[in-house]
Amino acid sequence: MHIAVAAARGKYLVFLDPLLTPRQGWLDELVAYSESYPEVAVIGSKILRGDNLAHHSGMALDAKREPQSIYRGFPAEHPAVSRSRRFPVVSGECLFIARATYLASGGFDLRYTSHYWDADLCLRLGSLGREIHLCHDSVLTCSDRLAISDVQDSNHDQATYLRRWAKKATPSDALFFLEDGLLQLHYDRIGTVECSIAQIVQSPIIRKGALRDRMRSSGGMHRFTA
Repeated sequence: MHIAVAAARGKYLVFLDPLLTPRQGWLDELVAYSESYPEVAVIGSKILRGDNLAHHSGMALDAKREPQSIYRGFPAEHPAVSRSRRFPVVSGECLFIARATYLASGGFDLRYTSHYWDADLCLRLGSLGREIHLCHDSVLTCSDRLAISDVQDSNHDQATYLRRWAKKATPSDALFFLEDGLLQLHYDRIGTVECSIAQIVQSPIIRKGALRDRMRSSGGMHRFTA
């Protein structure tokens, strides 16, 4: 990867997974976004599956500080995946960055063999005050093969990532769900909190039996009391 970067002479670099099929205008949108927002260091694209559900539309950090594609499986037209905005991490499956920024940052850490290298770069740049954004108007389609392989983690890469970021990074997944109205918190006068989670959110916490049995469905939201 570093050899390809060294050979590049353009102003921008795009790292693109070969299992992606770009849609018309995808690159023009990335260039235009970069020139409109010079404070943004890294830009990711919206990636859809063949069934028109989201594969990637921005990533947030979970409670373990691991990057999660939190809107995976959402319909392509859902408001949460149809917004260009700031995220802590975007996927390296389609990652746009100025060549000068990449070189100044030291680029991808080669200690990662197959996973977490994109998150690590985004978090390093974020710690320097640079912004990471999703450009939802830049759209690509992924093959079923990519959608399956993406969930296969490397234990080595995970350990490398967590040694660096487990105590430095900040969880953010719930903040995005709150911002998008997919998660709501309700407090009563004695401080009891009731949490409502939109049914579309495939949250692991919902699938745990102890919580699932205490939840009731109301208005398209799942509710439980902590």
